[in-house]
Amino acid sequence: MSPEFQEFIRLAPLGVLVGAYGTLVGAGGGSVLVPILLILLPQETSATVTAISLAVVFFNAYSGTIAYVRMGRIVVTDTKFPRDGRFLEEIGYWDPSKEPVSA
Repeated sequence: MSPEFQEFIRLAPLGVLVGAYGTLVGAGGGSVLVPILLILLPQETSATVTAISLAVVFFNAYSGTIAYVRMGRIVVTDTKFPRDGRFLEEIGYWDPSKEPVSA
């Protein structure tokens, strides 16, 4: 087994835990991940560790966006009016299980 794969196996559970924490709390995944990675990977620069953290944030945000789209919770509002729960138009939802895929 290659050293890179061994390191991946060693760090993957950390990524899952930090991702779950960041998703459940809504923030803070990066504030937990960066210090841990700086301790576990002292040979890496802080810029590299920050880039890893940003990648984790991206995938969490992407996952959340897909979940909201599937639930049909994407709302279009007009900035001229206050957020009172009304919406201008329902965009709809994406259902990847239909053939052909429909939006």
